[in-house]
Amino acid sequence: MEERSDWKWKEEDLKTIAESFYETCARFPDRTAQIFNPEQYSCGTRGRVTWAELLKIVESYACGLMSHGVKHQDRIGIMSQSSPFWTQADMAICCSGCVSVTLFPNLSAVETEYILNDSKCRFLFAGNEKILEVLIPMLDRIRYLEKIIVMDPFYESKDMRIISIGDLVRDGDNWKKDNYTDYLDRKGSITLKDWYTIIYTSGTTGEGKGVILTHFHGAARMAGVEEFFNKYGMGISEKDTTLCFLP
Repeated sequence: MEERSDWKWKEEDLKTIAESFYETCARFPDRTAQIFNPEQYSCGTRGRVTWAELLKIVESYACGLMSHGVKHQDRIGIMSQSSPFWTQADMAICCSGCVSVTLFPNLSAVETEYILNDSKCRFLFAGNEKILEVLIPMLDRIRYLEKIIVMDPFYESKDMRIISIGDLVRDGDNWKKDNYTDYLDRKGSITLKDWYTIIYTSGTTGEGKGVILTHFHGAARMAGVEEFFNKYGMGISEKDTTLCFLP
């Protein structure tokens, strides 16, 4: 395979994950951003979401989080199987200046409780009611957790600590009417040094270790992959489609 060396990334050209997301939404508003089974996920009747529609969803989630008082660099967990909601939640956490903490949906109750306490998560996106059933018995032992957001627009709960993703959207859209500039200021304040995500790995001994990745780490990794693929004639463009297999 022929090598190419006509493209190399420079640190001064890197953008935060939030900046890259907004740039893509602006460039390709009418193109498809997500494709999914509409019978399985109630977040679009066509099974397709454009970049413009995805931006609206992400802003609704992010403003919903801010309406509930999340602060810059607060930790927010995502415990879910792979789904369109997962990406939407991750980008909303990112654009609100917070830090996503990823939890596999098949973790034991002990592992889940440890990660949520160790990372000091204030909010948690839960993929479905089965995951919620694991979480409810430990709620009083998770010191910092204030709310669980179930990734089902139609989920109903009598527990004030548990809301649906539909509730989050409504809260966000109402808050956005008078506070949108606050959201834009928060998004604009994100730097490459800010934490983007925490990934817990299985330690060789003892409990899992949280690996902190900043916006710089994410941006540099994406730029490095693009450089490598271009070098070997496998450039990625907006015409490509990716498959989300793991959360």
